[in-house]
Amino acid sequence: MKHIFSFSKTKEKKELSSAKRLFIGSSLIILSLFLFISFVSYFFTGEIDQSNLADFTDISISNSNSLGKIGAIISDFFIYRGFGVSSIIFSFLIFISALKILLNLKKRNITKNWLWGFYLIFLFSIFFGVVDNGNIYSGIIGYEIVNFLDIYISYLGISFLLIFMSLVYLTFRLKFGVNDVLKILKYFQNINFKTSKNTEVTNEFSEKNFTEEIVDEIDEVEINQEIEEELSEEETAKEPPAVKEDDATDKVGIEVEEIFEEKSEIDNLSDKLVDDFGQFDPKLELSKFQFPKLSLLKQYDSEKLLLIKTNLKKIKIGLLKH
Repeated sequence: MKHIFSFSKTKEKKELSSAKRLFIGSSLIILSLFLFISFVSYFFTGEIDQSNLADFTDISISNSNSLGKIGAIISDFFIYRGFGVSSIIFSFLIFISALKILLNLKKRNITKNWLWGFYLIFLFSIFFGVVDNGNIYSGIIGYEIVNFLDIYISYLGISFLLIFMSLVYLTFRLKFGVNDVLKILKYFQNINFKTSKNTEVTNEFSEKNFTEEIVDEIDEVEINQEIEEELSEEETAKEPPAVKEDDATDKVGIEVEEIFEEKSEIDNLSDKLVDDFGQFDPKLELSKFQFPKLSLLKQYDSEKLLLIKTNLKKIKIGLLKH
């Protein structure tokens, strides 16, 4: 017999069906993309749309935001009146939770992500409030938090608070410990060691090349000097003794014979023709030529020119009268 009143009875957890998970996950993805686009567009059009936010129902007034009036109002609420630039984290949180609903992951991870997400939102809003106080990067909430903390701990205390908050996130959320710090330091030391070693190797190589070049130049100079000395000794050994010139050779007379040019056969034939028939006279072929008579030339009458000139004058006078 079953006990009607039993405290050990556990309630069955209701799980979402695949259709519901698909609907909720896809709608959350659309919402995250909507928020992300409107937030990014606000950084370019926020100042332009700020004067038109009150006229939401007026159809004639349009907004410059990529998602219209709704995008301008939502982005103004989250960024200007909210947490500033860190409000973009909301879109990422919604997107991650949508993926976890679609993949049917643990709900504890979703709540943990949202808690640490809000922690980062406050951290970045305070940081931008210190760095760039009074602008949209920190939002009104970040601006008011920084002014409140400035009264009690000043900006130096706020900087220590930011360092402490970042250490909390690194250690508890990212599980970042001392060993990780040592690994990072060793990594940078290895990089510096490699760079220094490379510079030493290059310096040694350049020094070796320089010394080898100097030694080679010295050897070449010594070899050239030895070769020059040997050649000079050989030249002095090979030089013949000087021969005395006799005076008799200076007194020898030299006779120069005249050179006669011999003519070719063609020149000899042309000379014979000139001797036989004499030189050619070109006028003999034009002996019957007669110059043309003057009557053949065309005559141009000067009277016609005078008539043309007089006619032109009459035409000009007639035109002037009219």
